[in-house]
Amino acid sequence: MVVVLIDGEFLRKVYKNKSSSDSKIDIFKLIDKVLSEIGLDRKNLLRVYYYTAPPYKSNPPTKEEEEKYKRWKRFIDRIKNGRINIDIRLGKLKRISENEYEQKMVDVLMSIDLVHFSSNPRINKIIFIAGDDDYVPAVKRAKDNGVKIYLFYTEENTGKDLKKEVDERVLIDEDFIKEITQDKEQKEKQDGDDNEGEKSTDSSSDN
Repeated sequence: MVVVLIDGEFLRKVYKNKSSSDSKIDIFKLIDKVLSEIGLDRKNLLRVYYYTAPPYKSNPPTKEEEEKYKRWKRFIDRIKNGRINIDIRLGKLKRISENEYEQKMVDVLMSIDLVHFSSNPRINKIIFIAGDDDYVPAVKRAKDNGVKIYLFYTEENTGKDLKKEVDERVLIDEDFIKEITQDKEQKEKQDGDDNEGEKSTDSSSDN
């Protein structure tokens, strides 16, 4: 069986760098794509784990922060309640300066899970969608436990040590991105949901 571990911030950066579209990633197309790239399908999938951090909120939060959080929450609800079983792992977003933020704990959570899953006798493959060299020690331990690690990466966003350490690598290029992008109908529905949410936010704040 295979599990898929996705660093949400890494995925966001990759899509921003590789896509010329104003659409967004279809997370379910992504999962099918990475499985097919290593010769598997959903019958082989045990579970998907998506690692992210909620948007920063001041105390008290600004209206903009509240709206950003609600959009993020709708996204999380969509992937949690979609056609593939996805578990959400939450880190934290730390404010560094007025317009600068740093994601915390996500790499720790992913590293712990990587080692933990590698000790599960049901799991013999792990798809790893991330780019930080900090994951190298966990990858080494997972390999020692007998699990094969497949890294989905880009040259711009992935550390060289991580690329060297994994068993196999699959490059995320522009053609890859096109295959996992939302189609027009999906985008229009999501934009409509977000607009309705913003209207609700505006209405509630007026009362």
